[in-house]
Amino acid sequence: MEGPAQQWYYRLERNQGVPTWQQFVDGVNRCFGPPVRSNLLGELTHLRRTGTVAAYQDTFLQLLARCDDITERQQVDIFTAGLRNPLRIDVEMQRPTTLEDAMGLARAFERRLQIDDDDDVRPPVRVPPRSAPSSSPRMPSAMTARPI
Repeated sequence: MEGPAQQWYYRLERNQGVPTWQQFVDGVNRCFGPPVRSNLLGELTHLRRTGTVAAYQDTFLQLLARCDDITERQQVDIFTAGLRNPLRIDVEMQRPTTLEDAMGLARAFERRLQIDDDDDVRPPVRVPPRSAPSSSPRMPSAMTARPI
């Protein structure tokens, strides 16, 4: 441990002795965890993707780890609901059954959208116009008539 955690633990050990694992976990949660009165499920259901899918996924998993009794189906639905369209629709159409599947699909569809956007940025390929044929055929210079 380092910084504030180290100072906290030093004080805990000095005042109360070496804590049990449960005392340690409870103390860490009280000192460094979320507020006791927070609505963790509410935070999770109101989470929306504003950046990359990877960043959204990390925040989602952090909040999910603090929630209890959420079924796999609910996890998939809550995660998918936080995506923006068109990713949300793309993932929903695949009907993922696990959170891992939903997250993998979201990352794949995000990648596809990035590739599509990259293709839209490239200037179109221009084919140079062909020169129009002249009305009279050209004869090679060796074939031109010369006065004798």
